[in-house]
Amino acid sequence: MKQARVGKTATISFNKDDCEGVIYPHDDALVVKMLVDNFNTRRILINNGSSADILFWDAFVRMGTDQNRLRPSPTPLNESLGETVQPVGSITLHVETRMSPCTATTMTDFLVVKTLSFYKAIAGRPTLDILKTVTSKYHLEMKFLRKMGIKEVHDEQGEVNEPLELVALDEANKKANARIKTRMKPKVRSRLKRLLAEHKDVFA
Repeated sequence: MKQARVGKTATISFNKDDCEGVIYPHDDALVVKMLVDNFNTRRILINNGSSADILFWDAFVRMGTDQNRLRPSPTPLNESLGETVQPVGSITLHVETRMSPCTATTMTDFLVVKTLSFYKAIAGRPTLDILKTVTSKYHLEMKFLRKMGIKEVHDEQGEVNEPLELVALDEANKKANARIKTRMKPKVRSRLKRLLAEHKDVFA
């Protein structure tokens, strides 16, 4: 499924390989983690339909950001939240998305709101456009074109309370085992098992 052409040489696309590690069927939103103001922030909703970047009050307080940095924001917000909410204010924060071995960074103007939400923040079109992001809800993934090539950021699906697999490291020693995540990509999972087996004296 081709999504977008960037420049003259690179095409950002999604295919069956991007389905690895995703639990189907699903109706999940695309939710990722980013560094916001140097704070590791999880549960950031990627919303291409939002014309604003939103930071919820609970996350703002946890970051320990000086509230005096908030600027007045008199315009009510309703399109992204399903209700009319008056922002506490707006603030510009550094946002960083890490994709080993590189990063994508920008300064984002967040509207800070006091309302209950499962999410910590919403990344809307302003940030997604600046970062030149292409998203796929079906694949629960977003991609960027960087100098080192196309980089991927995956959804957090299943990271919370993710089941673990017990891997036996030594058949002769029942206590020699390790636990690994079950929802990583199959190829990565297989390589990790081989690595544990080859170095069982270290991990057992």
